[in-house]
This record gives sequence, C-alpha cells and structure tokens, in this order.
Amino acid sequence: MVTLGVKFTTKTVVVSWALGPDMKATPNDWIGFYKLGQPSDKYREYIKTGGAPSGMHDFTAPKTPGLYLFKYFTNSTYNEIAVSGTLHLGPQLLVSASLRPCTSSTRLTPIVS
Repeated sequence: MVTLGVKFTTKTVVVSWALGPDMKATPNDWIGFYKLGQPSDKYREYIKTGGAPSGMHDFTAPKTPGLYLFKYFTNSTYNEIAVSGTLHLGPQLLVSASLRPCTSSTRLTPIVS
C-alpha cells in the first residue's frame, strides 16, 4: 500500500508519499503530476523518489485551472500502484444565500457574491 497526500498554495503543489510495510521502494520509483484524464505517459511533471520509502516534493502549480492528480509508479515503469484524489486547482466560485421569512407572495432570491 502507498499513501499519497497533497497540499497546495497558489504557487506550489506539495505531494507526500509513504509506502506501507509490505512495500519495498526502488531508486527508480516515481511520481507523476497529471491533468485529469491524461494517460500515464502524458505527465506535466515528475520526480523520482530515489528509493525513499516516504518523503515530500514541491511541484510548480499549473497556470491553467482544472482538475489534476498524482500517480505513483514502480521501478521506471507505468505500473501504477497509487493515485491521489482529484485536485481542483484555480479560481473557485463561492456562492452564498440568505433567507427571509416567507409569505405567500415572497419569492426566494439567491444572493451571489
């Protein structure tokens, strides 16, 4: 089992990894950073783990908003053994609504800010 963790800011996306006790790292294990839906050979960026059973690495945050993810591969192959959750990177719309007491002639009007 491999655990992938992710945190991000406007400039970087940090991935962390930790191999379970049943896994043995190789110097050629690697992690790819992908736009959602891309095949494994179409990574945006990648790093080799250097055989470290756990660690962290900063990737450059993409300038194009969208959905992204990380994949962990073993020994210079496309043998995918872990995938992160999907990340939404870029602007996000915040919607809020306020409610007023309702009468038979009152309509609800959302307030978008």
